Amino acid sequence: MRSLSLPAALVLAVCFVLPLSTCTRYVDEQGEAVEVEDGETPPEGAIEIVDHQIAAEQLWTNPLGGALMLIFFVGPLASAFVLRGGASARAKRVLFWLQPLLLLGAGHAIWVVGGFGETAPAAWVGAAAVAVLAVAWIAALLDDRAAPA
Repeated sequence: MRSLSLPAALVLAVCFVLPLSTCTRYVDEQGEAVEVEDGETPPEGAIEIVDHQIAAEQLWTNPLGGALMLIFFVGPLASAFVLRGGASARAKRVLFWLQPLLLLGAGHAIWVVGGFGETAPAAWVGAAAVAVLAVAWIAALLDDRAAPA
């Protein structure tokens, strides 16, 4: 499971810049909103606008929340590189115990942003990456040799 951690962390980091959900709306020629019920065809002349919700957008619309999302999405990848680079025992311990917080934050962000409209494939891929990383963390916790003391 440890061999899947780095690819899963890379996938999670990439999901930060991919659309996690989409919303479709319609406007008329003057730019006024047109109401269209689910399953109905839009009226003649209506222009379809598809909005993509991307976690990285939070960096400029909500800088504090965006910085936290960046840490949640990219943190597991950064910690994997630090751990592979021969970090001290103390750093390994800190990064090991921070991992669940990072995964909870990333999972929550995927759930929230992915739920704004129609869930995009990147949300499912990101959720799978979080699950793989969580299982790897639990496996390391249960393996006395792998978990930092």
